[in-house]
Amino acid sequence: MKSIVTYIVLVYGLLVIVGGVIGFLKAKSSASLIAGVVSGLLVLVAGFIMLSGMALGTYLALATTFILMGVFGVRLAKTKAFMPSGMLFILNDLVFIALILSLIL
Repeated sequence: MKSIVTYIVLVYGLLVIVGGVIGFLKAKSSASLIAGVVSGLLVLVAGFIMLSGMALGTYLALATTFILMGVFGVRLAKTKAFMPSGMLFILNDLVFIALILSLIL
């Protein structure tokens, strides 16, 4: 289970970075680019730490996804638009749940 979650975290980190780049290209939002790249890199670093077998990676990924849950939740409440805030909120929550389960199981 833990190895599957590690790869999920790595893919999610890439998706967050790509989302930030797309946000910049579509809306010319520097904030989206910076936030997407920084948070995506944090998730990727967490994933690589998880690959080395250290529990620190899981906790870093949990902390980052917890913060992103708040960010995407606030954006969703503000815009009421499923794309991209709602989709990212749901995807982020699924990764968060997978991380929690990897700690329990």
